[in-house]
Amino acid sequence: MKDNGFTMNSSGKSFNRLRSFTWHQAMYVVAAIWICSVIAGIVLLAKYGSAPGAAAGPPRSWPATPGLPCQSSRPSLVMFVHPKCPCSRASINELARLTARCRDRMDLTALFVVPPGCPPDWHKSALWENANAIPGLRVVVDQGGRLAAAFGITTSGHCLVYDAGENLIFSGGITTGRGHEGDSPGQAIVTGIALHSAVNGSHECATYGCPLMVKAHQTN
Repeated sequence: MKDNGFTMNSSGKSFNRLRSFTWHQAMYVVAAIWICSVIAGIVLLAKYGSAPGAAAGPPRSWPATPGLPCQSSRPSLVMFVHPKCPCSRASINELARLTARCRDRMDLTALFVVPPGCPPDWHKSALWENANAIPGLRVVVDQGGRLAAAFGITTSGHCLVYDAGENLIFSGGITTGRGHEGDSPGQAIVTGIALHSAVNGSHECATYGCPLMVKAHQTN
């Protein structure tokens, strides 16, 4: 039986129309799934970017660390860095800004942590090169993470500031999220300490970065 050019079966249904209807339904379903997946990915990325690293428990006084002595009559800042952490590119860039403003009033060190079992030159990454290009910044390698352990730090990008009396006055990050550059509470606090001696107790901020002891991102 014919009906406007469509083949009909005995019950009067058009196979062509049914196939066309089913195909359009499938396309709507695929499009809906794709849109939901994109939205879910964006939400997860946003949550990851705003999720701080594990809380640290640094000592209140500078620990006995032969590889990193405190030898200054002014505040000392140490940033702990995972050489392959993509989030820490922003931390290093913010440290460059901080160093340019405060290097005459504060000792600044970037401590690159090499997890146990990694080759000795594993720290030589783009982050390492960027840090070494910052005038006035001391760059140190922490082979096996012994110094990071002595300071109780577990997240890349974490900064500690000790005053001239070797007392902890700041602990935390200087970015507002993973890979986010720009003004941040941590940056403001450390700048205030260096430029204005604005020390009123001990200050803390969240740190955004990868775990220091993870051997991820082995190529950069």
